[in-house]
Amino acid sequence: PQRALLVLDATPFYAESGGQIGDQGDISGSVGVFHVQDTRRPLKGLIVHYGEMRAGYMRVGETVQASVIEQRREDTIRNHSATHLLHKALRAIIGPQVEQRGSLVEPERLRFDFTCPRPLTSSELAQVDAQVNRWIRANEPVHTTIMPLQEALMTGAMALFGEKYEDVVRVVSMGSSTELCGGTHCAATGQ
Repeated sequence: PQRALLVLDATPFYAESGGQIGDQGDISGSVGVFHVQDTRRPLKGLIVHYGEMRAGYMRVGETVQASVIEQRREDTIRNHSATHLLHKALRAIIGPQVEQRGSLVEPERLRFDFTCPRPLTSSELAQVDAQVNRWIRANEPVHTTIMPLQEALMTGAMALFGEKYEDVVRVVSMGSSTELCGGTHCAATGQ
């Protein structure tokens, strides 16, 4: 298959950002099928689909059908929401000195990078695990709100240190966790 990049004027595909990997799926035109293996945003306002032509070719300006691999996205969504719960649990149990430094959110797993002045004990790890699972079982709704950055920070929304934000941001809240985030999330913590 021929490797290619495809840009659409609008797309349902999530582009890799903030540690969450990009969507995969297919884009079908009148005479071609393009398999999307990765989706990225190399420049503000530009989403690029990376992949390969499985059949035929695509024409500039043609109407296409774009379909995301839903199970992969749903698994990624669950893991992304779990990173927010994990962050909140670490801060609640260890203290405010715990700060996120990065993350990787994939369908099969998540990795959460954070600062802590000392190694966590096995008891603390068990408490964090139990707290995250309590919040999941509580099945609390997840809310997203668009607001000015300064207003979001004044409401207590957590921002990543060193990250650059636009003047208007997206705030994701679940239970007592409130963070600036542009990623995809569950509708409720128990999802």
